[in-house]
Amino acid sequence: MENTPRADWQQHASGNGPCGRCPGGFPYPCPCGGRVHGELLQIPDNGFIQLTRCERCEGLADP
Repeated sequence: MENTPRADWQQHASGNGPCGRCPGGFPYPCPCGGRVHGELLQIPDNGFIQLTRCERCEGLADP
């Protein structure tokens, strides 16, 4: 799985300010009280995938 894209969550801003690494609409509040960050990654054959992760609980949350 060498071609599998991976998000670099360490590059996302923490705290209450904006996150320059997130696409539009992110970060948004998570039910746990943290913030959900998003990362848009290119996959083989010119496709994209949107990954999300909460900076606090590390869970996935729907907007």
